[in-house]
Amino acid sequence: MAKKARCPKHSEIAPFDIAVEFVEVVGEEGDFGEYDHDKRLIRIQQGQTPAEERDTVWHEHLHALLRACGVSDLFLGGDMEAEERLVSVLTPHLLALLRRNPALVAYLMAK
Repeated sequence: MAKKARCPKHSEIAPFDIAVEFVEVVGEEGDFGEYDHDKRLIRIQQGQTPAEERDTVWHEHLHALLRACGVSDLFLGGDMEAEERLVSVLTPHLLALLRRNPALVAYLMAK
């Protein structure tokens, strides 16, 4: 049986070190994760299936990326609802791109 991949506890996004922690409850009801840019912290709700957890981790990393590079403020005018729509649309498609194209991922990760 394959060993379950574990989410790293830190990620580097732009100049920031982003901490990732798993918690029992995240934000508002129905939320599976959240990104706090001031604290450079991603919180992921425990108890999700592995596929849901990976989706949520990627989703929150996309929020962190958009905030770190200024997209949220420069192009979305700080509209968090617009950011959420953008991230929600991109998340499954970007994950699918990575999963379906391991040769592309290997090429992009080469030094």
